[in-house]
Amino acid sequence: MQKRQIRALTVLYVNSHDLGRSDTLDGGASRSGSPNPSKIFKSALKGVRKVAQTGATALGTVASEIAGERVLQPNSPASMVTNAISSPNRSRHLARRIFWSFVPRGRDHLQLQDVVQFFANRDDAEAAFSMFDVDGNGDATLEECEMACMDVHRERLALASSMRDLDSAVGRLDSILMSVF
Repeated sequence: MQKRQIRALTVLYVNSHDLGRSDTLDGGASRSGSPNPSKIFKSALKGVRKVAQTGATALGTVASEIAGERVLQPNSPASMVTNAISSPNRSRHLARRIFWSFVPRGRDHLQLQDVVQFFANRDDAEAAFSMFDVDGNGDATLEECEMACMDVHRERLALASSMRDLDSAVGRLDSILMSVF
């Protein structure tokens, strides 16, 4: 279920656009004004991060060639969505980017017809839209989109926690069996 949700969010993220808003995943547009030291420092860190991502992308490409399989690139849309849902704040920003990218001006809700064109078939679009339209009324508000992305975030945290619990249980069972052996 989580893979399908992440795949749907990735399709929507790929087809969304940079809105230039500070409350969406793109980080907002730059504003002119007096230089702020913290903004200059953040800008420098962004440059360092971009260099690191470029290096990681090159290494990922080499690893893909050597391994013969696809390695998730740090600046790929799938990676951006995965990173966004790992944080509650970035999950909300992802939801806002998706919502504001597809809702036409003059309307305050998202409808299936707004996103159906971006999916391979109507069934995939309906499954993706049902993630946002929790109440089943045929539209999704900004709050519903934020709640849906937050649910994916919480589900991911629960999955990671259960994997740690399972790893711990297997480790204990292994030590018990080694003692019996």
